[in-house]
Amino acid sequence: MLRKEILLGERIVGFKHWRFTGYGAQALDLLVAFGRDLDEAVLRTYLQREGAEDVYDALRALAASGRPITDELLRDTMDSLHGGSPG
Repeated sequence: MLRKEILLGERIVGFKHWRFTGYGAQALDLLVAFGRDLDEAVLRTYLQREGAEDVYDALRALAASGRPITDELLRDTMDSLHGGSPG
């Protein structure tokens, strides 16, 4: 059995470290699906350990914005967190 916070955390970490926009989109879908039914302390502890709290905060802001989520928007978000494009 896997806690929903860890499942969400894994998608956030994958989005940050591998820059796979599919993980970012899945994380956003999970944020919407789980709503307020997340143990924030568990999730943040996991993300702190993985160095990905910044991505969680950015994805929460995107989810709340109501903007259409596109690969381009996710890439731009990741680029802004990393200080520019990879490579």
